[in-house]
Amino acid sequence: MDGATLAPILGCLLLVVIASTRGWPGRRAIGVLGVFVASTVLTAAAMGAFIRSRRLLPKTLASELVNYGLLQLANATEKNVLVLDGGSYPARGIDERVLAKELAARGYSVRVVHLGLSAGNHLERYTMYEDLLSRVPAIAPGRRTIFLAEAHIGYDMSPFAQLERNRDTARTYHYVTPTNAWYGLRSVFFGGGDRIAGRDLAWTVARHAMINGFQVGTASYLFPDTEVRPHSGHIFGTHVVGFRFAGLAEPLKIAQESPDQVVIPRWLWDVRERRLRALWDGRVSAWAYYGVPSATPIPTQFIRKFCTVTKEPCIAPDVALLRSLDHAEDWYDIGHMSSRGAALYSAWLAARIDQAGLLRK
Repeated sequence: MDGATLAPILGCLLLVVIASTRGWPGRRAIGVLGVFVASTVLTAAAMGAFIRSRRLLPKTLASELVNYGLLQLANATEKNVLVLDGGSYPARGIDERVLAKELAARGYSVRVVHLGLSAGNHLERYTMYEDLLSRVPAIAPGRRTIFLAEAHIGYDMSPFAQLERNRDTARTYHYVTPTNAWYGLRSVFFGGGDRIAGRDLAWTVARHAMINGFQVGTASYLFPDTEVRPHSGHIFGTHVVGFRFAGLAEPLKIAQESPDQVVIPRWLWDVRERRLRALWDGRVSAWAYYGVPSATPIPTQFIRKFCTVTKEPCIAPDVALLRSLDHAEDWYDIGHMSSRGAALYSAWLAARIDQAGLLRK
């Protein structure tokens, strides 16, 4: 019995149960309340099963990346698959075509899957990967799959980054699941994450989680996955109007200083990495971190510190790279690279991936 048949039958049965409580002599109000709560939860679960069975998704960038990732992973025939995780910084900073070409020139058979989600915090990315992996067949035997995870202070310090900007949108309703809400709030209040969504953060998160959990309004923002166009994570661009490049003197200076004063929040290991590893378990051969260059010093300092504390391979921008990017044409704005900068960085990244021995020839 599929979700379309199960949902209305289960809903009718639960209504009968609720109506029947009036005929139970001596029952206390709490019993009726318990039946009501249970029926509501079960109905929401049935609706969730229906949504999954019909492969319904919101028309968002995350869903476009899900369909793109599905095509890339399902059709990969190369010996290596390199999955790029990240937000808007690698979305503008990595050109997957250049990266794949440079790696091929170094003797690697590789499929680069660019899943950079612009304005996507770690919780939204987790939901995106859930949606993707629920539809991806098992990785072929003998294929090496590398998960290259981004480290960036903007998202690593703020579990709910971009929440304020995207309140009450299909995008946020979809990823603020009850589970994500729990882990996100735990990361803010007990894991060292920043509280960035105002004093009503807990209520904002809880409200979105209830809307998600009880499937409220899903008919207005969910569509068959066939109506969502696949799209790579890479974003092309030259420069934002009005941007004035001030040079990379400060990032270059900080790249040569000790980053010991930087604190890496605990939730990145206890929540982010642990959950992602469990989700990708059996599909990823190796795990590594990287950080894209920035025209400001703080992100540079953060990724350098991050690479000293993680146990996994970690690729941080070096002085030579920053010097090669010290031109206005390489930057879209103060935090993001232009297409020209992305090509330079992608070639540099290919060399570092080769040196780290992440891929197999």
